[in-house]
Amino acid sequence: MHRKYFFLLAAQEASGQTTIAYNLGVSLCKQGKRVLLISLYPNSRLAAWRQEGPVHPSFDSLSWDDQMIPGDTQHPDSLILPVHPLPMDVLNSLLKASETFSYDAIWFLMGNPSLPCLELLAQHNQIVNQAAFLLCTTLECPQDALTIRTFLTDFQKIFQREIDRIIPNKLNVHEWENNSRQLIELGEWVGYEKITDMLPECARIHELPLDHKTVWQIPVDQIRLAFQKLMDQINAL
Repeated sequence: MHRKYFFLLAAQEASGQTTIAYNLGVSLCKQGKRVLLISLYPNSRLAAWRQEGPVHPSFDSLSWDDQMIPGDTQHPDSLILPVHPLPMDVLNSLLKASETFSYDAIWFLMGNPSLPCLELLAQHNQIVNQAAFLLCTTLECPQDALTIRTFLTDFQKIFQREIDRIIPNKLNVHEWENNSRQLIELGEWVGYEKITDMLPECARIHELPLDHKTVWQIPVDQIRLAFQKLMDQINAL
């Protein structure tokens, strides 16, 4: 079957990967796709959301804590992984197993991956060729643009390709001067077409799944439109 892989990366912690993947994954489900979301690091937010039950019948997710050990990689429901950083042999088995899963789209939350992790992923040519690589950033610190440039330089050396999109999110209007300066710096370096429209700061978004909701069900047009534009850009990849 034709399958699309999405790898969400971050050059900094707390860059909104889980919230973005969760809401865009549900959007794909509404388009008739079957979606699996996998976190490659202990993810308390995703674990809490999963306790509320599936947000859509075609949406599955996996998260793990420090007590879990490797499970049967042929069956997603039994997949359990050890602590972060993920052992390379476990990651390798998971990537191989993902090629047998019956999902239309698989989202991997990679956090801030190590170079060995990226190098291992680059060896899975079939997956990489079907994948979109998305880098999330909040641009909260003045040096974030430089951190991202360093990360992307390593990424390009390993994969011999550029990142598909940079997603600036959780941006605060009170920090617009700093945000805009860094966005311009990134745009001049990677190309403005690589940078998606900004997702505004909204603390409520991150708690929606606890009420069994997503951004598609809230009355704030600005938030829904921002996510819809992001979904349109990613669908075009």
